[in-house]
Amino acid sequence: MKKEVVICVIIIILVIILNIITMNYTKESVQSLKTELSNIKQDIEQEKEVNSINEKIGNLKNNWESRYEKLAYYIEHDELEKVHLYIVGIDSNVNSDEYSQAIGELDKCNYILEHIQDKYSLSFKNIF
Repeated sequence: MKKEVVICVIIIILVIILNIITMNYTKESVQSLKTELSNIKQDIEQEKEVNSINEKIGNLKNNWESRYEKLAYYIEHDELEKVHLYIVGIDSNVNSDEYSQAIGELDKCNYILEHIQDKYSLSFKNIF
C-alpha cells in the first residue's frame, strides 16, 4: 500500500512540475511574440520604411517558427495555426500596402496569443 501511495505522489508532483514548466514557456513565448507585434504595429502607425517593417516581420516569423515546434507538444494545433495564419496575413498585407488590414491582423494575433496564455495557465478558472 505504501508503494502505491509513493508512486501516486511522485506522479502528481511530476505532472505539476511539467505544468509549471510548460506554463512558463508559454508565457515567455507569448510575451516575446507580443513585443515583436507591438513593435511592428508602431512602425506601421508611424509609417516607417517598408524594409524595416519587413525585417521585423521576418524576425517575427523566425521567432514563431522556433517556438512553434515546442508549443505544438502541448497546445492545440488549431490555435497555433490561427497565430500562423495571422502572421502570414500581416506579411501579405504589408507587402501589398494594406496597412489598415495589417493592423487588424496584428490585433487578432495579439488576441489569440493572450487567449492561448490564459487558456494554458494554471488558475482556478481553468481547473474548475
